[in-house]
Amino acid sequence: MRSDSSDDGIFATENPRVVNNRRRVDSVLHEDEEDRSTVDENSASNMRLARRPSHMGGQLDFLKLAAKLETIGLGSTLGRVHLDLAKYHEMGRFTTHDGGGDEIDMESAMFHLEIAAECDVLEAIVAMSRLYAGLVNDILPDVEVELDLKKSFEYLTKAADSGDRRSMVLISRAYDTGEQLPDCNSRDWLEASYWYEEALSKEAEDEGGEFDAISDDPSHSLLARLGEMHREGGWNLGVDAEKAGEFYTQAAEAAMAAMKGRLANKYYALAEECWAEME
Repeated sequence: MRSDSSDDGIFATENPRVVNNRRRVDSVLHEDEEDRSTVDENSASNMRLARRPSHMGGQLDFLKLAAKLETIGLGSTLGRVHLDLAKYHEMGRFTTHDGGGDEIDMESAMFHLEIAAECDVLEAIVAMSRLYAGLVNDILPDVEVELDLKKSFEYLTKAADSGDRRSMVLISRAYDTGEQLPDCNSRDWLEASYWYEEALSKEAEDEGGEFDAISDDPSHSLLARLGEMHREGGWNLGVDAEKAGEFYTQAAEAAMAAMKGRLANKYYALAEECWAEME
């Protein structure tokens, strides 16, 4: 017969293994509870997003909640939903009866468009930049927004940072000519040169998968403008005849590719003039 002390010894050697197993099980159960709590929290967040707050404080909470969802990978989906809601408001899908044009809630449509832009939906960002600049826009063309070049330029810069080439060209033109440039910014050819080159470096598809060949501003036109700016200098950009000649040569090659022979010859001639100025 074994003594109580020997039994205690046996149990003492087996207990750590049992305890370890229990700890592993408890750990798994704890992780499952955390996962369920995260899902429940996200579900509750989505339920709160289903209605629009009617007061300013509630709208700020709404934006904070949208930002939180974006950090966990739901922002882009949320943004697309808000963009669609803005379009539905514009089409009168939420009016109480057919033909009720007066009951179209443009304020709500604008609200949803702003939320979509905050969620980094490129189409909404571009639309907001054009609305505040007073430019023709496909989304909410009838909405009346007070002209605000500062807000427009902020959205334009955000769209350019997201890979929208047309926005890059518009920023370049603004810094180049000073037109559509807010008072807080000044004409700057160095900045214009940067954005022109960024626009030229982009592929056929932007971040949103959209095709934008900047047909209104073909590559040879942008390259020629870069050559002209570096040849003349000014507005924070130094004179650089060598770089100007390189840009004119690239412009000539781009013009040849576009089947514009006479324009290509003109650019080649300007490049030769730049080389001559270096001697």
